[in-house]
Amino acid sequence: MPMPHAIAPANGTDGPRVAVVILNWRRPDDTMTCLRSVLDQDYPPVDLFVCDNASGDGSIDRLEAAITAELAARGGDRWRLARIDDPDGALPPVPAAHEPRRLWLVATGRNGGYAYGNNVGLALALRDPAIAYLWVLNNDTQVDAQALRRLVARMEEDPSIGLCGAVVRYRGAAGGGRIQAVGGGHFLADRGRCEQIGENWPADTAIDTAAIEARLSYVNGAAVLARRTMIDRVGLMTEDHFLYWEEMDWATRMARDGRYRPGLAAGALVFHDVGASTGSNDHGFASPSSTFWMTRSRLRFLARYHPRLVPLVLVLIARAALREVAGRRWARAGAMVRGAWAARRAL
Repeated sequence: MPMPHAIAPANGTDGPRVAVVILNWRRPDDTMTCLRSVLDQDYPPVDLFVCDNASGDGSIDRLEAAITAELAARGGDRWRLARIDDPDGALPPVPAAHEPRRLWLVATGRNGGYAYGNNVGLALALRDPAIAYLWVLNNDTQVDAQALRRLVARMEEDPSIGLCGAVVRYRGAAGGGRIQAVGGGHFLADRGRCEQIGENWPADTAIDTAAIEARLSYVNGAAVLARRTMIDRVGLMTEDHFLYWEEMDWATRMARDGRYRPGLAAGALVFHDVGASTGSNDHGFASPSSTFWMTRSRLRFLARYHPRLVPLVLVLIARAALREVAGRRWARAGAMVRGAWAARRAL
């Protein structure tokens, strides 16, 4: 099986070709903040796919205007905006290496969930055979200027890594400079849930990459670099979760395939405004909407890969719902019950 190959991207700088996918849903300002940090990367110009999941609030037109202005302010010589209203249709020709890269603004056509929207961008990027890596970013992230270079370097260094994560810090005053996740998280088979590695560690914590990678079950989905050849073997993200557990599903399929593993680029730094799009908040209580989707997706994942854990987890969810009732958090308790009921078809 051929490994990803390096080519000479635009402006004559060597490096493997990378496509970046950012999904928007009704938060165009956040999306632009994320996009600007990508445009500032210390890396050869990448191919960019900003996908809008049928926001219905004028987001895509606002993004088109804002991106046009942003590229003009940057001189317009590194990227050229192209809008796609039919992702299944023909695309304009891929620019040559010496030409400006494309920044595609994509109308996905419907709000099919996190995996669906990102998969539209990933599938479009994969039409270009020169793309070696694909970087999926939450639109509520900002990435350090050297993040992509360090992620690519780690994957080039170790061909066994199929999905690579960064050090993700909480963004904003509420985070206090703490770490959200180092690379990603670990699946707790005895509880049927995941825990993030390094959550709430101080920002200056020394990181042992080998020790972290030995524990990694999945890469934090806020910023995950995927190897093209891994996707060729495993496929795109599973779309039936709608929201949450997609990265764990992807990593589980990768692990069962046996060729690739998750990895960490300890020098790559990403700042995450956790849950800006969903209302969840790692510093407090998740929103009812977030709770519903988390419960539903957790059970669907377990039914697919660990069916023996489902009875235990249903008991744990019932206990958690009772605690919410005791705390008079009625909406969250109801969301847990509805999420479990919604997952019933997969059980």
